[in-house]
Amino acid sequence: MIIHWLILLAAGFAAGIMNSVAGGGSFILFPLLLGNGVPVVMANATTTLIVQPGVLSSAYGYREHLRKLPRRYFILMIPSFIGGIAGAFILQKTSNDVFGKIVPFFVLFAVTLLAAQPLINKHVIKRSAARPKHPLLALAALSLMFLLVATYGGYFGAGFGIMALGLFGLTELTNIHQMNGLKNLVGATFGLSSIIYFVISGLIYWQMLPLLLVGNVAGGYIGATYASKLPSNTIRMVAISIGLAISVLLFRKFY
Repeated sequence: MIIHWLILLAAGFAAGIMNSVAGGGSFILFPLLLGNGVPVVMANATTTLIVQPGVLSSAYGYREHLRKLPRRYFILMIPSFIGGIAGAFILQKTSNDVFGKIVPFFVLFAVTLLAAQPLINKHVIKRSAARPKHPLLALAALSLMFLLVATYGGYFGAGFGIMALGLFGLTELTNIHQMNGLKNLVGATFGLSSIIYFVISGLIYWQMLPLLLVGNVAGGYIGATYASKLPSNTIRMVAISIGLAISVLLFRKFY
């Protein structure tokens, strides 16, 4: 029993560090829940809940940069909140058999995004800033895109942050810290709305949650504190390797 508890703590801790430094922590949590007999839809919903404290703490860590962000961008929290509920609703209506058929492709998609993350970050940082000719129209289009991305986030979640950062590369924002802070803020927003729906719908597997949650919070704190000293590229490659292995196992399990 104690060994099982330690495994859960270690898994949550490793996922927290990965999410904080490079992303891909869900690749540890999701298959761990599946391996313990948790239904695939419930495992996905529970993973969303486990990673949220790290997203919230990261958003708080960027609070100074968010204070300097143009106020109009905070409106993105509205479509993100709605999208989170929409994605959670669609997930609830998806049977375990159908979601099992879909999830291997989602994992591959998230792995692809994770592999492309350095290129996306490079593009976002180096591109030339250009203020949109019609800022309100541009913000409306961005809000619509975030509604769709947040719906994906509420349904599966992995890869949301990378997609959000890519969308910010289409705006006039130039400060990568502001973009990361806004990414975490809208991520916490869709996460909150989807988790509320999951809890009400009974899709959270509570038995394993406390230890995974404690480990994830601790790992997220360590990762955020020592991010500059941790080998982010190595951690990213580990996450990609795990994600590819998990996708293969999922294809074998559900096909």
